[in-house]
Amino acid sequence: MPVYHDLSTGKEGITEFFFLNLLLKARADTGNETSKDFVPELEGIVENDRKFEDDVNVYIAAALNSVMEPTAIELRRTLEIPLHHEIGIDIPKSATRSAKYLAYKVNADAMLLHLGLFKPEGIPFDAFLDTGTTYYAAAAGYRQEIDGGRSPIVWTLEKMAIGFNRYVGLLRFMNHKYPELLGLGVKLSSEQINDIETSMNAG
Repeated sequence: MPVYHDLSTGKEGITEFFFLNLLLKARADTGNETSKDFVPELEGIVENDRKFEDDVNVYIAAALNSVMEPTAIELRRTLEIPLHHEIGIDIPKSATRSAKYLAYKVNADAMLLHLGLFKPEGIPFDAFLDTGTTYYAAAAGYRQEIDGGRSPIVWTLEKMAIGFNRYVGLLRFMNHKYPELLGLGVKLSSEQINDIETSMNAG
């Protein structure tokens, strides 16, 4: 599991906790505290009866951490499609529910990171905000079919769909305000850096 190195204190820790703490700091700095004004409903998505966002914080921290996880990087290489493609066209009709779930989830996470951290040039940024919402909603739907009901991961994915624009905004704030987010506070090997650049710029 990747670790981070605090250059000011010399302390080390698990990168996922580093990202989680930075996300909570961003929430406080923007007045966007966890669960504040959270509306657990969105047209087209089953009402979400879990009205708290703590699970979302953990999910986003894990998504951030995934840019340094070899398994996650390899999964994106296999399943991620270019931003301007329609994922429904790229998934074979014969694909299993599990395959469809994974494809939508991986691409939803990739879009969250693309729009929140890497600001791809030459694309209509706002147009992809709705796409991110759609991908998380689809992932939630397929996962519900797999689990035979609304499980905790389904609730979390529904919340990611509902608050996609909000969460992209939080990541953009983090990227602009906290220089330690991507590199200054984290020790990465040259191979990890190349993997991140290759994977996240593929679209």
